[in-house]
Amino acid sequence: MIKDAGVELHQIKDILIIRTNDKIKIGSEIREGSFFGELKMFCEKIKPYAVVMGSQNTTAAERAFFGGYTIMP
Repeated sequence: MIKDAGVELHQIKDILIIRTNDKIKIGSEIREGSFFGELKMFCEKIKPYAVVMGSQNTTAAERAFFGGYTIMP
């Protein structure tokens, strides 16, 4: 599941790089663990200007099982 997510995330990243004409730095990462804990550690490590997250085409069961968070720090 993580491998598939990585492939899909890489494809989305490539599309965004093309759409922005490579004018902004776009990074991506997949992590396992507590959502808020992992997000906090990641942001402390790289100190991003913004974090953009989203979920599309997920079922209610997927959101219940994997969670669905969007936060503004």
